[in-house]
Amino acid sequence: MSKVIVTLIVFAVVAGATTANAAAPTTEQVRQGIRKGVVFGILPSADGSVAKCRFAMTQDGPTNKPDPNFKPSAKFIAEACRKLSQDKHWEVSRDASGNIKERFDFCMWSEVIPDSTICRANLDQ
Repeated sequence: MSKVIVTLIVFAVVAGATTANAAAPTTEQVRQGIRKGVVFGILPSADGSVAKCRFAMTQDGPTNKPDPNFKPSAKFIAEACRKLSQDKHWEVSRDASGNIKERFDFCMWSEVIPDSTICRANLDQ
């Protein structure tokens, strides 16, 4: 993912991640806090909308290897699935039996905002 897109996504998340008692982290703080890529399995329906979204795995950012010991919060997963479900244009492909194949997409996880997702869907908000 290009650095410009990541910066735009992070900016969109930071803009919406204020809390009552603390100042929102800066875009740079959030960007530097990105440690994980969280992969989601998306099962589209025949019309390309999301029929099912699930947490699939986590990939460690610095090593670029799977991290089986890390799972983001339920809030992060629910928010990511909500954002990924906003895309109504999931490509539908089928296996040899005619069943719709699961697709995969990811959101980034930052230790600075651990319950907030950084997904491509943030650009549309």
